[in-house]
Amino acid sequence: MDYVAWEVFVWALGITTVLFTTIIGYLFNKIKDVSIICDERIDASEERLKDMEKCHLENQVNLAKINKDIEFIKLQQQNISMKLDELLKKSWCKPNN
Repeated sequence: MDYVAWEVFVWALGITTVLFTTIIGYLFNKIKDVSIICDERIDASEERLKDMEKCHLENQVNLAKINKDIEFIKLQQQNISMKLDELLKKSWCKPNN
């Protein structure tokens, strides 16, 4: 009877070991899969962040160009205004009283 009990114990230990090893292997694979998914999402997030930074930089450059154009237009308006004032001061442009 001791031999049967020992054989059952060895079988139970073997089955337990196989189940434990299978479960641990499954968990390691799942952890590896989650790690890969997280790395892919991090890479995608970094790409989106780079794209956003690039767009932000382009927007800043475009705004700077627009501000420069606005300043140029203001200077042109001032020049035109000064020339109009000069023309209005001419004798042939003064109203007759």
